[in-house]
This record gives sequence, structure tokens and C-alpha cells, in this order.
Amino acid sequence: MQSNNNFSIYTLPLFNDYHTELVHGISTRYGGVSEGCYQSLNLALHVNDNPDRVIENRRLFCSQLGLNSANTVCCEQVHGTNVHTVTQADKGNGAFSLNDTIRDTDGLITNIKNIPLMLFFADCTPLLFYDPVNKAIGLSHAGWRGTVAQIGGKTVEAMLQSFGSRREDIIAAIGPSIGQCCYEVDDFVRGKAAGYEQFFAPRAEKPGKYLLDLWG
Repeated sequence: MQSNNNFSIYTLPLFNDYHTELVHGISTRYGGVSEGCYQSLNLALHVNDNPDRVIENRRLFCSQLGLNSANTVCCEQVHGTNVHTVTQADKGNGAFSLNDTIRDTDGLITNIKNIPLMLFFADCTPLLFYDPVNKAIGLSHAGWRGTVAQIGGKTVEAMLQSFGSRREDIIAAIGPSIGQCCYEVDDFVRGKAAGYEQFFAPRAEKPGKYLLDLWG
């Protein structure tokens, strides 16, 4: 964890061994300039916060990591499985506006240096990927829909196709998200997750309700 006053950024131990070649960070809600229900480090433009405050929050967050927020690439997360290969032409898309964000996409991959990938998570699970051989990165948004539809595997496949990565070289990590202790779903969700029944714990006191282990 990096801390500066009330500003904290968490890192994943799995990736810290590569700190000389890979920069990554996971924000908290602390240390930004947003107000009201968005207080204080809201990084998302799509939730009706003041855009100027969001852009300043992004600048603050990226500066703590030594990155230029103007170079970030963001996408319109729709709980799908589309994975976009970020090129130099995408640099800065979604950084300041939703108008040029990458549409209908829940995964970004790139092997271009100095183009940070930025996705947004509440309860959903962040999936982070790094290929140290080909110096390629990936970041995916996995709620229950994306998880069941194999967004993680599809991100890996995209890295194989775009960068010549090998599965055995890719390092993958699950970021912080809602845990099974708190993630209650219903029969509809369980019905959509055929083959994953072992990750649903029935709630005896609530028939038709389950606690879902997304990490599992």
C-alpha cells in the first residue's frame, strides 16, 4: 500500500516483484475532491458526479503512481465479454469524456508503454493480467455475468492472439471485490450459472437466495 496523507493506493503482492517494469494500483474512496454521495475519490464519469472533480481525482490517483492521467484508456463497461486491444491510436480515449471511451467493452489489453488502462469497480471483480515475457498487460471487469461468460479466459485468449503470449507466462490476479459473506443472489442468477453450483451457498433462512463466491 502507498499512503500520502489520506490518500491510499493498494497493490497486489503477486505483481510487486515486477515493480521495475509494471505499474498498477487499486484506489479506495479516500483522498479525492468529489463531494456528497461521491465523496471523495470517485474516478467514474458515468455516475453523474461533477466531471471536473472526476478528472481531478483521476489526475491525483495517476500522479501517485507516476502516471499521466491524460494517457489513460477507459471503456464502457456493460457486463459483457468484449476485449479491446489498445493501440497508440486509443491513447487518452475516455480520459476526459465518455464521448470517446471504448464502447461495449469490459476488458482492455495492451503492450504499448505509458498507456494506463483504467476500469471501474464497485462490487464486481477486477481481473489483472501481466505477461512479463511480451511486456503486455490486461484488465477486465468481472461481475457474475462476465464471470459466467468467461471474461477472464477471453482476456487471456485476446493476449495470445494480439501479442503472442503463452498461457503459462501470464500472471493473473483477482482484485478486491464483494465477498461471499455479503453477495446475495437469487434463483435467476443461479440458473444462469450452470456448472458453477458449488460456488452458491443456499441461505436456509431465505429460500431461493444464495451467497455467491465470485472469487471461487
